[in-house]
Amino acid sequence: MALEILDLIQLHTPLTEVYYKSEAFETLDYLKDEGKILNYGVSVEKVSEALKVMEYPNVAAVQIIYNMFRLKPQEVFFKEAKKKNVGIIVRVPLASGLLTDKFKKRYYFFKGRS
Repeated sequence: MALEILDLIQLHTPLTEVYYKSEAFETLDYLKDEGKILNYGVSVEKVSEALKVMEYPNVAAVQIIYNMFRLKPQEVFFKEAKKKNVGIIVRVPLASGLLTDKFKKRYYFFKGRS
């Protein structure tokens, strides 16, 4: 059985210029209108990029880095996403393992030092 429609397609951290050109978003809108995708979103590196992509009306989700070391998204982005009913996908919530017991402080920060 072939898959007829994708629930969500994400642009994964495209070049910053993409956020300022409508062509990619127009293509995604077309795919949505044609019934090929239900929703689309964008994975971003910066809050400014997240705020920019939410200016496109059909962006349904934004994936952004958020963890104990990167708290900036909670200042403005979370409120704007809620206001615009845009889903949030948190990326790197455990800071690539730093917030687990995976790395020992001495090994990670002082490797090679006595």
